[in-house]
Amino acid sequence: MQRAQPDLFGDGPQNREDWLSSVLKEKIVFTGRATEYHWIPETCSKIIIGIIVKEVSHSFHLPPEEGGTEKRDTEWQGARVIIDHANHQDGQRLAFEFDTRIGKPSPLLKYLFEYLNSKPNHPYIVDAKPIFDASTFWDFAGQNGNCLRRVTFDFVAPNMWDTTKSLDQELKRARDDTNAQNIRVGFYSPDGISTESDRIKQGVEYSEKGGGEIEALAMSGLRYKSKDKTKKTKIDIQIPNDNTEETRLSWLREAGKILGFG
Repeated sequence: MQRAQPDLFGDGPQNREDWLSSVLKEKIVFTGRATEYHWIPETCSKIIIGIIVKEVSHSFHLPPEEGGTEKRDTEWQGARVIIDHANHQDGQRLAFEFDTRIGKPSPLLKYLFEYLNSKPNHPYIVDAKPIFDASTFWDFAGQNGNCLRRVTFDFVAPNMWDTTKSLDQELKRARDDTNAQNIRVGFYSPDGISTESDRIKQGVEYSEKGGGEIEALAMSGLRYKSKDKTKKTKIDIQIPNDNTEETRLSWLREAGKILGFG
């Protein structure tokens, strides 16, 4: 998302695609909860592939012939991040390799983007919302008679709009008027609100593409959170022991499936 008064940021790359490529082609050291992480870029071309790594301490035992003694050592663990940073109808998309040894994707991305956003000379602010399967919301609504006590949308207000839709127009006006980057919209009624209304449908459609998050409360007290329904892609990459280039190419081949293009 573009900061206010972009003319203050010099003559660097002015579109989001070039800027994101330029900042993520460099190694970055950032912190989160007193832990140091490293961003290591692998390639910046049609897509960006990088690795977030951290040092992990672990204990292990020596083999029987060495007495089975317990020892402690450190090693580096990491997770790959694949970013489609092009400007197109589906927006800019990102996939994060889930590995419990390094941590959950959302906090790690938050730490990385907070570091980028802290730089006063950067003309853009980066935010990420999980892409989720909208059918999970509609299943929740249908199971509760399409009548919910509360539905709350936490929208990101990016520089992409479908001006034929009233929601996009309203969010654009709100962003332009207030300079807000995130806009929270809530609907509540003790008698229940209809999920079949155009506003709810547009909000779900906008959010599903990564434009926001949804929380809902049914009349029965059951709750729904879209961030718990993040889309996942299962992959099976065989990692060779001594061929870094083959590993990189394997990830490039999988990137199309992960991000949804050929």
